[in-house]
Amino acid sequence: MAGVTTAQISALAIIASEETTTQSKLATELGLNDSAITAMVRRFIDLKMIERLRDDSDGRAWLLKLTELGSYTVEKANATTNDTSAKIDELLGEKTIATVVAAMELIINEAD
Repeated sequence: MAGVTTAQISALAIIASEETTTQSKLATELGLNDSAITAMVRRFIDLKMIERLRDDSDGRAWLLKLTELGSYTVEKANATTNDTSAKIDELLGEKTIATVVAAMELIINEAD
């Protein structure tokens, strides 16, 4: 997972959740422009985390699919997130977490 940013983990998780996806759909879901998503995809391919496959339904299109390393990276990130959440739950307790969540919801609602 070293060297992979949170945004990149999000991209890998999106691909994992859909099994395959197009580059344009991934860009839309992440709110990235074409050049940014192209650079990210190229980096993932270089890192051997994703591969491009021809789309059987559209011979001009390419699909993105996780490799074994990409899947492992997503699983490891999920495990780290779960471990961190469990530690926060343990340290803060249910009442403090509820207070923090309520405060964050208030801030979000005020921003709208």
